[in-house]
Amino acid sequence: MKKSIKYLCLIALALLAIPGIASAELDPKCWTEEECVSARMGAFEMTKAEALKGFYDRPEATSRCGTYQLGNETKVRGYCLPVGQTVTKISFGGKTTFSNMGEFIQIMYRYGLQIAGILAVIMIIVGGFQWTMSGGNASIIGEAKKRITGAVIGLVIAALSFTILQTINPQTTSFRLPSVWMINPTHLGSEYCMDIKDKNVVYALFKKDHDKKTDGEKASALEAANRFSKFTIKQEDTSCGSEYFIGNTNGQVCSGTMCSPGKLCYYPTKTGNIADQRTCIPAVIGGNIQGVANIIGSKGSLHNPIDQVDLIVICNDGTLGKILPKPPTESTKKDTYQFTITKTGIDKISNYCSSHSGVAGYYLGAETNDSDNLIGTGIDDWHAIGKNSADSHECSINLGAIGFGLLNNRSPNCSNEIEAAKECSCATINKRGDMQKLLKNPDFTQHLITEDDLKQGFLCNIKVARSVFPHLDGTQYCTEKRN
Repeated sequence: MKKSIKYLCLIALALLAIPGIASAELDPKCWTEEECVSARMGAFEMTKAEALKGFYDRPEATSRCGTYQLGNETKVRGYCLPVGQTVTKISFGGKTTFSNMGEFIQIMYRYGLQIAGILAVIMIIVGGFQWTMSGGNASIIGEAKKRITGAVIGLVIAALSFTILQTINPQTTSFRLPSVWMINPTHLGSEYCMDIKDKNVVYALFKKDHDKKTDGEKASALEAANRFSKFTIKQEDTSCGSEYFIGNTNGQVCSGTMCSPGKLCYYPTKTGNIADQRTCIPAVIGGNIQGVANIIGSKGSLHNPIDQVDLIVICNDGTLGKILPKPPTESTKKDTYQFTITKTGIDKISNYCSSHSGVAGYYLGAETNDSDNLIGTGIDDWHAIGKNSADSHECSINLGAIGFGLLNNRSPNCSNEIEAAKECSCATINKRGDMQKLLKNPDFTQHLITEDDLKQGFLCNIKVARSVFPHLDGTQYCTEKRN
């Protein structure tokens, strides 16, 4: 038993001796001096010299926030005050600058102890002089004794006041009044760097797609990026095939997708734990195709959810046209698609709409597989697929259902196969007059793929769920005439 206790004690001492692992994540209260000055000048009307007074680099802040390397110079991070520090004209203990009232009270408390000690000594001297000069007068001697006794008691109480207050409540001696610090804004992460709306966010390279990094390696890479000020990459420079730390997010990572115009950052579907590196390919739009399971045995194949994808152009007068049919690639899996149209091809598409008031946008016409995994086969259905939002790279919106709801001011019935063919299919929005109305509604147009998207190279991963793209009883193509 004694040996066990001995070993436990040794283990405890060893654990205490092991240095703590420093977190690479920064406290949101931490700022560099430059960030603090910039934020204060932007939020308040003040000069740079006034803004600099709000940077708090005392030990309690720097020990929390650490240092970073700027060139050959090591600089500290600290806290940032929303208002300036208080500056007094009279020096108290050699200090004229106070960050809060608690700090001022601490100084005055120390001064109070010193003053109390001086007064007590003066009263003892007065009492002693009074006793000496009493000439044996009992009443004068009594007053002198009382004065000396009171002074000694007061001196003892003053000297022991810290211990007394510490015993009653330790917080009464710290004077830690609430401090208000500016919060360094933390940006929300995103899967793709280009989707982050704040264009002023800067990035630091984390790794290439094919590199494997442990959590420990990631923490070390983030610490190095902070220490050596590597957050200098702009959003438009987050290149395809790399992953980046997002500035001011405590280690969130996004994927770069930027390619030269007319190329697409293409990322094949992951197989197990293996993923090919993203590469720029000459395509205007493409992505992965994923089936989302709803109910086992429901109609629609989860493995091969789409047999064909067409790119549909919408002209400003509501005319629709099919550009190119594109069966999904990788015929054994049918899990990806891509359209390799050159810039000349895009110009031809624009010319298609030149007599129809120009191009309004595009969507994907998809032939969803109606084969049932368990009970046989069915007739494939055509659906109109749009992107989830203006900035999204996921295409899982049923434009037919959205269009029907906007045109008829009621929700479509997508659960009934017969009604779904009329209200939730590609053909629901293939009439020119209906499309003209929908193009005036931002709730519809926000889901369209734009011409700028195609010119840049647009990644849009398709997700097909039967709850969104239902089985249809009979089907029509996306345009009035299948050209």
